[in-house]
Amino acid sequence: MDEILRYKRAVIVVIIIIAAIICIVFYFLTLVPPPSYEEKDTTSSNTCMGRGRVII
Repeated sequence: MDEILRYKRAVIVVIIIIAAIICIVFYFLTLVPPPSYEEKDTTSSNTCMGRGRVII
């Protein structure tokens, strides 16, 4: 019985570690896109600024 409990605990620990790694990976994946979006936003804002200058 003790071996089974140890096995279950080991499995639970492994699952928690895998879940933590997946969460970290998804966290970094969600972190990476915003800078690219910000770059797109800055380029669009730059074009908007350019249009504003053209209009002025």
